[in-house]
Amino acid sequence: GRRSGKSVCNQYLVLKHALKHRDSICLYMNRNFDNAISQGYNTMTKILDDMNIPYQASRGNGLITLDNGTQIFYRGASNTVDIDKFRGVAKMAVAVIDEAGHIKGLRYLLTEILQPATMDIADSQIILSGTPPRTKNYAYNLWNNRDANIKRYNWNFMSNPFIPNRE
Repeated sequence: GRRSGKSVCNQYLVLKHALKHRDSICLYMNRNFDNAISQGYNTMTKILDDMNIPYQASRGNGLITLDNGTQIFYRGASNTVDIDKFRGVAKMAVAVIDEAGHIKGLRYLLTEILQPATMDIADSQIILSGTPPRTKNYAYNLWNNRDANIKRYNWNFMSNPFIPNRE
């Protein structure tokens, strides 16, 4: 649900993989580049600053590079041109697709781009998060396919301890 803390949690997951896997690629995608920057990049730079983790950053390029050589990319997935930019990338430690239920071409992104990109690291992850869409689509089908080997977590804003007066 909205305001449950998903976007912040996503950045901590990205950081966990970025620190563990030197010289790797970490990807955070949102519906468009502006959302990726506002919901991902800005949050990550604050986390890194708060934790005194050294990094180099280029907001305009949506790129953060840690001192261990890991690159964290912030990208939009508003069209197949954006998605195809990661075709052929190897050694991807994590790919977080935020607002996954609203990404057109999600099946293509997962099967053609991200699954091959994450094959080189044994504990790599592809994480789909977001508020569920109102229409049935690929993300809806993934979530509801109980035969698929997918871990599912759900919570709402009432579970977010950082929102005062949730009631």
